[in-house]
Formats: sequence, structure tokens, C-alpha cells
Amino acid sequence: MEHHTCRLLQGDNVIDSHAECWVSVFGSGGRPRSWQGSLQLSKECTVEPGESYELELDDGRHGTLVIKRIKASSGGEEHIEFIGSGALKKDQ
Repeated sequence: MEHHTCRLLQGDNVIDSHAECWVSVFGSGGRPRSWQGSLQLSKECTVEPGESYELELDDGRHGTLVIKRIKASSGGEEHIEFIGSGALKKDQ
């Protein structure tokens, strides 16, 4: 699982400009086919399960994700799970 700092957006609205993100990319033959992972947002940021957001990773890749579920940890932090929708792309 890759660890990144990322930006999370919904349309032109920046949800969090410095979120922590863990991403797993799956595929064969060097061609990624699907991706999923989890987010840790700043405390004042909120997302909704089932909603779509744009993820921009610190390595230049970006893609659309859908929030799968939000779980609260014992420390009060939210563990946000997502699945990628379409390709995780990198502009050339």
C-alpha cells in the first residue's frame, strides 16, 4: 500500500488540501486496473459515503473516488475507505 499526501476535491471545492492517503493499485502486466484505499482528513473536513470526489496525489496522479464507508477509531479519528472509479491517471 502506497502512502501519499493528497488533495481531495468535489467540483471546484477543495475538501482538504493536505490529507493523508493510502492507496493500493491492482492490475497485471504493468497495467493498473483498479485502485482503492483510505484517507485521513483534517478534523474540520467532512465527506459523505456514496459521494464522488477527485483525488490528487503528491506524485501527480489523480482520479475519481467514491467513499465506501467511514469508521471512527477508538482515538476519535475517522478512517475513510474509498474505491477508485475509473483510472488513476498521471498527466504527461
